[in-house]
Amino acid sequence: MKRLLGIAAALVALFAAGALFGWQGVVLVMTVLIAWLLLQFARLMKLMGMASKGPVGRVASAAALDGQLRAGMKMVDLLPLAGSLGEKLPGTVQRYGWTDAGGARVEVELGGDGRVQRWTLIPADAH
Repeated sequence: MKRLLGIAAALVALFAAGALFGWQGVVLVMTVLIAWLLLQFARLMKLMGMASKGPVGRVASAAALDGQLRAGMKMVDLLPLAGSLGEKLPGTVQRYGWTDAGGARVEVELGGDGRVQRWTLIPADAH
């Protein structure tokens, strides 16, 4: 829903700028939109670069990650908390796991929209 609202706002700004200022207004709005998209792309590349430096499926503290997780979080909000990409777990749903040095594990299930639905902290002595 937020995505549709953003697209609608961009289109309204584009048409309003065209009606009020002509082609110069359209160019200005397009410049602002392209700059915003480039900022989003740069943020995503920085996030992926940071996450790729850590070993896949490892986290400093599974308990700390468990305490910071919230339902509805996006994957781009989860990756900085974990510090690495999650290990894909078998199954039909999108499930990823992170293990700390002590053996504790956090398993996160994502919905179809890429948001955290549920997660489980599995203590080291449980596996």
